[in-house]
Amino acid sequence: MNENENQQKEYLKLKETIKEEENSKEILKEEEIIITNSENTEINLLEKEEKNNKRIKEIEKIKKKLNYNDLDDIMKTLRKKERESQNKNMFIPYIQNKDFAGILLMDEASDPRYLYSNSSGVDIWRRKVNGSTWNGVARTIIPNISPKKMSELYWDYTKRKKWDNFYTVIEDLEILENGNRVSRTATWTPKMFKQRDYIHVREVIETENCCIGVYLPAEHKKAPIGLKGFIRGYVNFSGFVFRKQGKDCLCTLMTQTDISVPLPDFIINKFVALAVRLYVKLMKKAGLEYGKEET
Repeated sequence: MNENENQQKEYLKLKETIKEEENSKEILKEEEIIITNSENTEINLLEKEEKNNKRIKEIEKIKKKLNYNDLDDIMKTLRKKERESQNKNMFIPYIQNKDFAGILLMDEASDPRYLYSNSSGVDIWRRKVNGSTWNGVARTIIPNISPKKMSELYWDYTKRKKWDNFYTVIEDLEILENGNRVSRTATWTPKMFKQRDYIHVREVIETENCCIGVYLPAEHKKAPIGLKGFIRGYVNFSGFVFRKQGKDCLCTLMTQTDISVPLPDFIINKFVALAVRLYVKLMKKAGLEYGKEET
């Protein structure tokens, strides 16, 4: 009886040992898979960084050949829908390197037609294009945050919704095969004005030192003109540049917006300067909070 019991105990002990060895092998296998995946991810990130750095260098070369008349021509072409579309049934223009180069040119804020002002650490350049269209550039420094983190905060609409209460609508309508996003936004407006909503196609190039985003006017079946409570505005050739500056991020936003209703110059100038300044301060506050998570 004792002998059988001992044999059974030995058998169970051996079985348990085999099970433990098998579990150890599975754990090692899983760790190897995690390490391999991590290495592959790191390689992919390095390849993407190298690719984007190379692309930005090409864009810088294109920028040197551009002037502000060229930017005006780009905007006219987009307004007339003369750009090749990514969809035969809806105007969704392809975003080109020349568009990114145009954003880099706007980043210089050297257009002699601009009016300049500074308030609370926000530099603003603006000009009225016509009765209902204005063009603006706003710049500020956000401490202790990288360009990539700032781009993530601004570009990812799921994150942006959490802090951006200047916009009442922030949504992606479609993500295209090439990664471009067709999106809809609507801005807060004073009570005497009806809200404007905007449709745009957007793309971003991200590196450790610089992130550039482009927004072009578009249309989409999920957001037809005339949605209840909104007047369709027009965002023509806008974007952003986030540059690394030591431990900080130099953030520049550019926009050309047609609000669809002609207004007197003094209202346009006053409202644009105020709205842009308040928005950049809002973004700066979000960046400061998000930057704390990075440190």
